[in-house]
Amino acid sequence: MLRERLSKRLSVIDQTMRASGQRPSRSSVFSCSASEVSFTDRGESTAGSVVSPTSSEVAEEQWDAVPGLIHDTLQKELVICTKSLSERDRLLQEKDLALELCLRKCDTLDHARESAERKLRREISTLQKEAGTLRTNLHEREEAIKEEKKELKRDIFTLKNQLVQAANRSA
Repeated sequence: MLRERLSKRLSVIDQTMRASGQRPSRSSVFSCSASEVSFTDRGESTAGSVVSPTSSEVAEEQWDAVPGLIHDTLQKELVICTKSLSERDRLLQEKDLALELCLRKCDTLDHARESAERKLRREISTLQKEAGTLRTNLHEREEAIKEEKKELKRDIFTLKNQLVQAANRSA
């Protein structure tokens, strides 16, 4: 968005300069000859004997000053845009790093979940084997108990018969 604004402003400036037939000349705004400026011992500049300019020269300097001011304004905006762009890039890099960290955490959690699933599957299969063994043992015990019941019933029947026979003999 900033680039678009900047390019639009530059195109407007170029169009106005072309329409007026002038070229942007920043050097004419800031240039001066050695005879016009002299320096003091402290390094300060003072204007020397400057010939007073004619009205056409003043008008030309004022016209050249406008592109210089526009250039300075655009330069400042460019610096601001560059700073905001670098700030945005820094924020994007921070977000990329945070995203990378989150992805690593997700990968670690996925790995831990998969390990836990494998462990649970092993435990489940072990428990199922134990349950199968217990069912088999239970079935065998039930069969053994049934056999013992049958034997006890036979023994009871035999003992009853013996008691009846003993009672019949004594009577």
